[in-house]
Amino acid sequence: MKSYGKTNNDHYSIPSAGGTYPLSMVLMINNVDGLKRGLYQYYPNEEIIVPLKNEKYILYDKITANLSFMRECVFSVHIIGNPELICYKYQDRGYRFMNLECGHLAQNLTLVGTTLGVSSVCSGGFLDGAFIEHLNSLTNNNLQDYLSLYEIYFGYEEL
Repeated sequence: MKSYGKTNNDHYSIPSAGGTYPLSMVLMINNVDGLKRGLYQYYPNEEIIVPLKNEKYILYDKITANLSFMRECVFSVHIIGNPELICYKYQDRGYRFMNLECGHLAQNLTLVGTTLGVSSVCSGGFLDGAFIEHLNSLTNNNLQDYLSLYEIYFGYEEL
């Protein structure tokens, strides 16, 4: 099941104003078989995740105010967006459209989790500026134009 990106029939799985698709996902892996703990970035067109840094470089208190969820979850998804990719076309309204798109993506992710029997908690506890600054310190400023928009924690019943 694809939550974000093109489906098998070459359509996108969520709507995006003007087809701009300004979102990106950063995953914090805690306890997933076959993956090392750490931060990863998801690339939807290639359907791959690429490690950003391993756990020893990650400062949880720079990512979220929900530290217990961060430490206890199996993995979390942090949705970030680049307003430049949408606001050039829609000016200030682009930020609103980017947030709507983020909601569509979050809903898809939680529905897929439900289908797979994985519980989820959607959270607004993300740390706006601190998270992006932390990501940029780990990626040589590759995400400097992004804003933190949402976080979702995935796990099992204990979450």
